[in-house]
Amino acid sequence: PTPARDRVEVQPLRAPADWQAITTVQLIDGTGRLLRTATPADVAANGLSTSDLASGIFFVQLESKSGTAVTLRGIHEY
Repeated sequence: PTPARDRVEVQPLRAPADWQAITTVQLIDGTGRLLRTATPADVAANGLSTSDLASGIFFVQLESKSGTAVTLRGIHEY
């Protein structure tokens, strides 16, 4: 994955149709600790802020209305 410094951009394959199926977006650290939760609308407009995170691996989890979840891996660096 490409390292992130200030924020992570998340874009579904068929935006904006896919955003309608997503209920929550979560940012999780490498130990599984939930760092923040955002609405799909906020993430679509602004991405996920990573400016206050320590360097390391993180995961972005997208949860859908049907109960399925997709997890993406990322790296945060200074």
